[in-house]
Amino acid sequence: MIRILLLTFLLLTSCYENKFEETLESFVGKDYQEIVDYWGHPSDSYVGPNGNDIVHYYRVKGAISIQPDDLGPDGEKIEEYCHIYFEIGKDLNIVTYSYNGNYCWED
Repeated sequence: MIRILLLTFLLLTSCYENKFEETLESFVGKDYQEIVDYWGHPSDSYVGPNGNDIVHYYRVKGAISIQPDDLGPDGEKIEEYCHIYFEIGKDLNIVTYSYNGNYCWED
């Protein structure tokens, strides 16, 4: 019984992650404004080693946070988060993306 529950959980979470990846992949080649329209303004941005801009979204369960660290307002570690990065080319189109964390899926 536990194996069935575990398998069901793994299948469901992989579906969520695949939908999340599909969403991120859909922005590649599109204008930067499209991710701003979808995600809002980024939590942070900086220039990458190749000179392209990198925008960073920090997402916590139920919201997108403007604080790019993993600590809540009370100083406790936030357990459910996702860091999402988009590389923006000189033409302002999305070049690539990456993400990490344990809350990287669509709500």
